[in-house]
Amino acid sequence: MPARSPYLRRAGQRGRGLGPERRAALCGAIRAVAEYAPVIYDGTDRASVLSGGTVALPLLSLFSRSTGTGRFETRAEMLESFRLSPDTRVILTGVAEDTAIERWWFFADRPRLIASLHTLGIELVTAPNYPLFTDVTRYDNFHNMKRIVLAWSEFMAGGIPSTLHVNGRNDRDYDRWRAFVANRDEATSVSFEFTTGTSNHERCQYHSDQLVALARAAGRPLHLVLRGGRRRYLQQLAAAFASVTVIDADPYVRTKRRQRARFTMGPAIEWFASQTAKGEPLDELLAHNVEVARHSTLMRLAWLRANYGHAEAGHVSPLLEPSPA
Repeated sequence: MPARSPYLRRAGQRGRGLGPERRAALCGAIRAVAEYAPVIYDGTDRASVLSGGTVALPLLSLFSRSTGTGRFETRAEMLESFRLSPDTRVILTGVAEDTAIERWWFFADRPRLIASLHTLGIELVTAPNYPLFTDVTRYDNFHNMKRIVLAWSEFMAGGIPSTLHVNGRNDRDYDRWRAFVANRDEATSVSFEFTTGTSNHERCQYHSDQLVALARAAGRPLHLVLRGGRRRYLQQLAAAFASVTVIDADPYVRTKRRQRARFTMGPAIEWFASQTAKGEPLDELLAHNVEVARHSTLMRLAWLRANYGHAEAGHVSPLLEPSPA
């Protein structure tokens, strides 16, 4: 029999599930979410701030993994650390390596940490993507799906809008997700990531199909926060969900590798080498890469909305932020 996950052994049965009698808190109206948000991991190798727009910061980057305390007392401190302009809108992404998101689960006082996000002006958090391993007992998978729901409910209870991260291995897992979302009006947004464990096209298509089925089963407009795999599967996902936000780590990672983006045909982009002098700041290169990737995504989404009628009056969800000029 496959071994039980070491994460499960350490986590135990901490926390109660959300049964029919327990509901996640309602956060009220969610401010419009941008269609595109680049991931900014830190402020290194830059001399000035990245101007405007919406960015995604890693959830764990705001907290000390060793002490379980917040790294920033004020929003100004956070913006200075990541070199972001004062008008930047900030969301947090819970997608991270397994060892990193385990730290969030073991923090002693998560409600206090969540409360601190109000001071920092965080507008949305995607719940941590606790993994569903294929070489462990199914009980391990069930436990991690439960932890995803508990983490989501904790953010909502703390008044921080959160997306429910969907992760499943088979049809039965997705049956449960569909029932859960359909029965809970407070679940207005879901997230999914194609960056790990879904490199196989057949499996990626399977997950995309299941997300489409979930959107249809909900019986109400849902917002989707998508990370990874956006170009191949964005077409059917944009048709199924009322609005979509793409979280993209490429501009930051490519900038660190000294690569520059350029348009090819239509909204498609490619990357080519862009050498810099030793010690030269990467401000211009990062800003360029973010803008090219942003416009590529916005162009693609605009075409898809027109193609599928998403631009019709009354059909666009209020979650969808108007695209910048």
